[in-house]
Amino acid sequence: GWPDDAPLHATFWHAVTEARERDRTVLDKFIRFEDKSSGQGFDHCTTDECARAKICYMRSGSTALGARC
Repeated sequence: GWPDDAPLHATFWHAVTEARERDRTVLDKFIRFEDKSSGQGFDHCTTDECARAKICYMRSGSTALGARC
């Protein structure tokens, strides 16, 4: 886990993306919460390609870099 009083800096977010890459259920949980109000439904990102793109976008840090995912 991450210490309660530690800042959520790049190291934290890198660990988050690694966890999502290692365990698809962690990524699926994120997608479920991300999509709960979108109307698209949770099941729109079901392929490995989509999962890789989601993680790439999270790691990109900007829209311009994320567009390359």
